[in-house]
Amino acid sequence: MRRSATNLFIMNLAVSDFVILAIGVPDIVQFMLNRGWVLGVIACKMHRYIMVASLYASIMTLTAVCVER
Repeated sequence: MRRSATNLFIMNLAVSDFVILAIGVPDIVQFMLNRGWVLGVIACKMHRYIMVASLYASIMTLTAVCVER
């Protein structure tokens, strides 16, 4: 049961959603405090890349679960 496709999809979804939570929430808090981006250009580009990759991973995983079912 550990190696079933459904369990792998759920684990992938959990990891990608956790990354979105860990990376996205501090950004939203900074925006709400009107502080702007304080970490520099390189960190901004890395942050956006990680967020977009995690969002796509989450969406594609949900699509794969639907197709598998």
